[in-house]
Amino acid sequence: MSQNQTGRSRPRLTAAGCGVAALLLALTACGAAGSADEGSGSSSRTISVDGIDVQVSGTPRIAFFAPFLGNAAIQLVKKTVEKRVEDTAGAEITVFDANGNATTQANQIQNAVQSKKFNVAFVIAADPVLECKAITQDMPRAGMLVGVFNTPMCETWKNEGDGLRAPGTFAFIGGTHTIDYYTDYFSYIAEQNPGPQQVLVITAPQLNAIAQAIDLALKNVTAKYPDFKVVDEAYTDYSVPASFKETQTMIQAHPKATILYTGYSTSAQGAVQALQAAGKEGQVKIYDKGGSQWAADAVRKGQVEATTPEAQVTSARALIDLLLDGLSGRTTTPTVILHDGIDLLPSATKTGFEVFTKENIDLWKPEVP
Repeated sequence: MSQNQTGRSRPRLTAAGCGVAALLLALTACGAAGSADEGSGSSSRTISVDGIDVQVSGTPRIAFFAPFLGNAAIQLVKKTVEKRVEDTAGAEITVFDANGNATTQANQIQNAVQSKKFNVAFVIAADPVLECKAITQDMPRAGMLVGVFNTPMCETWKNEGDGLRAPGTFAFIGGTHTIDYYTDYFSYIAEQNPGPQQVLVITAPQLNAIAQAIDLALKNVTAKYPDFKVVDEAYTDYSVPASFKETQTMIQAHPKATILYTGYSTSAQGAVQALQAAGKEGQVKIYDKGGSQWAADAVRKGQVEATTPEAQVTSARALIDLLLDGLSGRTTTPTVILHDGIDLLPSATKTGFEVFTKENIDLWKPEVP
């Protein structure tokens, strides 16, 4: 991040733009996503995606697939995409809510493929393995440009960088849920807390790629830092009530726990409430991932030790822009955007991991309440 003449860091930018051009692979020039009349043509053309010829035509007809919509972050992603569609002449969007059921989402995807109504798919996968073939093969062959948001498809969650995009998909944005990223975060927590630690973990649904990446990262870190001992782990939907309940259960079972990792800021919110109800606030350090406005305020108050950022508005806008650019012909190459499309602090690791504590939280501008 740039410095002003006094040497103090300027507030960190969070909007996708020319500052992240180095992170975009083969993306067209900054500012290309623009006017309300884009995508209004009706000509048919062929886009080659990893050997699959995707036949696209007409104005944008977008299918938005969400694993659930009860999460504030996914709601914000949906609203961002809907606003972009509203500003694009002739564009239409249909939202599919799987309501937390991976089988439901798999059926929704198959129905959309068979209908041939859509030429763009914005996918937040409920089960990247179950849905692998449908999203990476069936969708493009049905004339759909596929953009994957945050959760890598198939087995690509095991990869880093360019490898996060599954062949057959036109775009991927994310990179803050990889094994190396989580390894960096858990290593940071272990280094900040030397000596024996009893660690609790609240994470994603158990078979989710994010949960699997976290578990592998924990295996790496606990082998390197044997005092950093995970004594309990809860798989949740990130909701406040579920995290409240799981935190209550874990602290009752492990009264000497010293650290609690929460996979998203709503999980941290439920955890704080549970610790308050048990009279244990301040006895267990909470390390959050998500960087919501609530989390930032909790860091300032000392309720949460640290948080790491996610940028739902920036990344949702960047992905839908990329898909619309692909449909219109402005972008012709399958593309990966890392680090959620945001500019990083100089202190960020190679994986894009950066941490915000009470000392530097004002450098982060949250995108989720």
